[in-house]
Amino acid sequence: ITNRLDGIDTIALRSGRLDNLIELSHLDENQRYQILSINMKHLFKNQESLENVVKVLAKETLGFSSIDLVRLVKETLLNLVNQEIKSKK
Repeated sequence: ITNRLDGIDTIALRSGRLDNLIELSHLDENQRYQILSINMKHLFKNQESLENVVKVLAKETLGFSSIDLVRLVKETLLNLVNQEIKSKK
């Protein structure tokens, strides 16, 4: 399973190799905003700050799939936690 057609080997795309091939359109800015808002709401105490950050990210993540957005949030959070741990040593 992949979320990118270019990630599938051309041999696998030959007739009879795959049961289903479903291609979805890219998320629009509003859809990216909604996904980011849901996944980032626990990171901000201030709703206005959340909205400002999510607006910028939604504009800058053209071409990202929903899983790419979730991964972006999780990896960013992990990096921040690692930086905090290192700064306390």
